[in-house]
Amino acid sequence: MNKALLAILLLFPVAVMRAQTAAPVNEDSLNAVRDMIRDSIEKEAAALYIVERAAWVGTDVLWPTLSKQQLPYLGYVSYINGKSAVCIFFQADAKPMVVATASFVGKITEENAKISFDRRKPTTLEIALIQLRTRVKEEIDSSIVKKYKGINLNLSYVRKKWGWHAYILSASTDFKQVIFVNDASLKFLSNKKGTELVLISKTKLHNSLLSYQAQLDSNVSTIVHSHVLDEGLFTVPELVTLRLYKDFYNWPRFSVIGKNYYSMYNKEKDYYLLLTRIAFDRIYGR
Repeated sequence: MNKALLAILLLFPVAVMRAQTAAPVNEDSLNAVRDMIRDSIEKEAAALYIVERAAWVGTDVLWPTLSKQQLPYLGYVSYINGKSAVCIFFQADAKPMVVATASFVGKITEENAKISFDRRKPTTLEIALIQLRTRVKEEIDSSIVKKYKGINLNLSYVRKKWGWHAYILSASTDFKQVIFVNDASLKFLSNKKGTELVLISKTKLHNSLLSYQAQLDSNVSTIVHSHVLDEGLFTVPELVTLRLYKDFYNWPRFSVIGKNYYSMYNKEKDYYLLLTRIAFDRIYGR
């Protein structure tokens, strides 16, 4: 199929979804797409969480040894390979070489990491990820990312049938804060090997810095912020961030409210609830 045509078809469901949920609407029409929207966000967030968790733990177990070797031009990527999650460091030369690998089957913890410092050629998938990482970094500009002190950017990727869905996530160097900022979505068409990348969309997901104290008064039951001009849906990076940092913050629930939906993440149950705004207002008497 022609790539230009595929790009149009790929973006078409989003346009339809927005049209179906545009105000004014009734509850039946919102419910008709609610589960589809939630499942789509949840599925992508679950995959991205595994990739990001592998990067977190993989860099923690590999970097102490690599930092002593003073190797030039190091980069890292993480990915899902069957039932395994993998994090690699590579030398970003003209012909990249993998210099360290951490793989995980089951729980992604330091204790469960299988580590190797054998030098090797990257696999086909790893070559694609290295190329994708380079391409995403080239696309980062002030239109989607602002520089903030104490905030690092993480690049993460989900493989799709049509190519790659890449995300930029933000990570605070201070674990006393949970940060939502600089999140962006980039979609690339690719060939079957995951290379020959064609950017088809680049979207900024947050317009401003949202920062929350990780430890709040025990009386606080829910953190709420509004997507005033949006539907009230979690972005994929928001849901991933809530799961990555769940051991550091003490709020039981985190919610987003918008014009058509109410989204809530329950930390204890690790559950994403999506209600129509009409149902939310009826239940809570608004």
